[in-house]
Amino acid sequence: MKIKSLKVKNFRGYKGETIVGFDNLTAFVGKNDVGKSSILEALDIFFNEGKGVVKIDKTDVNIFAAREDDQETIISVVFSELPDEIIIDSSVETSLAREYKKLQELIFRNEEKLQATMTYEQKDLFEKYTECVHEFQTTTDCLIF
Repeated sequence: MKIKSLKVKNFRGYKGETIVGFDNLTAFVGKNDVGKSSILEALDIFFNEGKGVVKIDKTDVNIFAAREDDQETIISVVFSELPDEIIIDSSVETSLAREYKKLQELIFRNEEKLQATMTYEQKDLFEKYTECVHEFQTTTDCLIF
C-alpha cells in the first residue's frame, strides 16, 4: 500500500482544501515558514491519531478560516496499490474487500484507491472514517466509522 496523496483543509497555513501528491520519491523544497513541516506533521497526526510527536489542538485551525467561523480541520490520506491480503493481528489474515464489502462493489482492481480522513473540530473531537474513492467518483456509500 502506498500513499498517493495527502489532503489538508484549514490546517495551519493551508486554508481550504490543499492536495499534496506523493510519488516514489517526494521532496519538499521552499523558504522557511511556508508549510513544509506542516505536511509532515499532518502525516504524523494522521497515522498516530494525535498521540505521536505532534498533537493537534485548536491553534492548528487556519486563522483565516477560523475568522470565517470554519473551525474544522481535515487531514486525509489517499492510498493506492492496496494489498490483496492484510494482517489485522499476528494471527488473522484478511483483505480490505472482506472487511468492507462495499469495497468489492466499488473499487476496480486497476484503479483502486482508499481515502481515510481525520476531522478535528475545536470541540476536541476526532472523527475518523474511511471513504472509497474511485478515479471518477467519490461515494459516501461505504463510510466506515
